[in-house]
Amino acid sequence: MSEHVFVSYSHLDAAFVARLKVRLYGAGMNVWTDEGINGGAEWMSVLERQIEACAVFVPIMSDHSRAAPWVLREIDLAQELGKPVLPLRLSGRRFLSLRDIQDEDVSDGQLPSIGWIQRLRKLTGLPPSAPDTGLPPSERKAVMYVDADDLGPLWLSGGQVVAWGKDVAKTSMPDGLDDVTDIAAGLMHSLALHSDGHVTAWGKGVGSVGVPDDLRDVTAIAAGLLHSLALHSDGHVSAWGDNQGGQASVPDGLPNVTAIAAGGVHSVALHRDGQITVWGFNSKPATMLRYVTAISAGMSHGLALHEDGHITAWGSGDSGEATVPDGMRNVTEVACGAWYNLVLHGDGHVVSWGKDLYGEATVPAGLSDVIAIAAGSSHSLALHRGRYVTAWGENGRATVPDGMRDVTKIAAGGGYSLAIVSKRLR
Repeated sequence: MSEHVFVSYSHLDAAFVARLKVRLYGAGMNVWTDEGINGGAEWMSVLERQIEACAVFVPIMSDHSRAAPWVLREIDLAQELGKPVLPLRLSGRRFLSLRDIQDEDVSDGQLPSIGWIQRLRKLTGLPPSAPDTGLPPSERKAVMYVDADDLGPLWLSGGQVVAWGKDVAKTSMPDGLDDVTDIAAGLMHSLALHSDGHVTAWGKGVGSVGVPDDLRDVTAIAAGLLHSLALHSDGHVSAWGDNQGGQASVPDGLPNVTAIAAGGVHSVALHRDGQITVWGFNSKPATMLRYVTAISAGMSHGLALHEDGHITAWGSGDSGEATVPDGMRNVTEVACGAWYNLVLHGDGHVVSWGKDLYGEATVPAGLSDVIAIAAGSSHSLALHRGRYVTAWGENGRATVPDGMRDVTKIAAGGGYSLAIVSKRLR
């Protein structure tokens, strides 16, 4: 693993940073942010140690971070220690202390260029491009498991997609899914986002039939029940697949979208100003939501995470999935399953509520040190800081392939799971 990249940012820009981390992980880099760190003296000492140890310091310059005292202090320390600084300018003017350093323009939410990524790779000790396996794309073999039975050798590549589960045959997983930076799992179809911004779709159902010809420069993807969404670098959204509820009819003029979510028969977009738009067949939030940093969508409900760590839920459901339990604070990530929810707290523990027919909402005792979560139709996944995965649900049948490590991304669908791994599993 390369030396790590320290990303300094305002938590009001968390949606952009989440996408940036996926892009950097997919390019083989180790990224550090202050998610999950307790406040007080411990937080300050951890920040100092991580800046001292980082290979590169990446400040996100924005109107939000300009008003964040800790971002300015982190910049001062990085410069005092002589760390290489590669700023990204998300909004507003350049910081005075960084005016003599060339920055990368990522306004309107686009991700940094290939040239910037290559500079970052070099500074972290990585070669200019991903390692070449020596195999042409036609000979690259997908990694697939059925109930944890290995169907073949594991293929060495950064950003390789792995699929497993009892219904993995639905996915008809194609070969050549390397250099993948994001994944999405629907009921019976899957999506993979490649580092060059193109998307691969596979599986069954109307949501997986082809990809629009003009689908380019994609930075995020989402798979719903039978439809798909893609967010482009210029902030506009594309949709395809089943549209019986209007979920694939993107409203005209959606401004500055930074994140997307696809549910049963509805879709959600998060805007840079912290507000959301919901369309399709689903009851919308009773009031306008503000200061939202993350979104997720279930079969007929949705969740919004606000900048102060509290959650808003909306929609319908007979198991309380559209009602947030009391005391839900310091949340860093939300994930809607079909009829239940998972939330990740800043200290790395997971809470779940809603329908629990197959154990999907029964979090394993002692589950800790979690950095990402995924909720499917009847099973759940947790990614740990050590880059391994825990699964539960499916009446005890939810498993993880033996030896799977170096995971950077997870997704849970209708009876199957996806992961991105950064190198050979064993």
